[in-house]
Amino acid sequence: MEVEEIKPIEVEEISLAFNFVYSKNAITIKKYLGSIEDGDCINYIDIVNKLTKNDYYQYEPSDAVVSSYLIKQLQSVLENVNTGKVFYVLSELDELIINNIKEYVEEWSMKKEKEYNIHYTEDICLNGVTELFDGTKVFS
Repeated sequence: MEVEEIKPIEVEEISLAFNFVYSKNAITIKKYLGSIEDGDCINYIDIVNKLTKNDYYQYEPSDAVVSSYLIKQLQSVLENVNTGKVFYVLSELDELIINNIKEYVEEWSMKKEKEYNIHYTEDICLNGVTELFDGTKVFS
């Protein structure tokens, strides 16, 4: 009886395009995300709305609760080996927040090549954070 050699599971060698999305207008973000055909979307606005609707008194959830849901969803998306594109909606353009999210991406994604982009509306000024991204894209 021959024993078949067990090969380790290989991570698909595709890169990850991690796209931060930012606009001051929630409707514009929702419309833009709806136009995206390929990729996983993580939208804090949807999470806040969902948690608020599920609350008996319709109270808006605390930042800590929203953050834990965002982190859980981010980890789930990044640990999926088939994920090639992620669209992550930012609540604000803050360097610390962006760098923290990038650390999570580096820790949880098994993709060797990662590209960080920012998708934003033309009314947004990227002064001070442009260097954090590999690419930029304006949407309306």
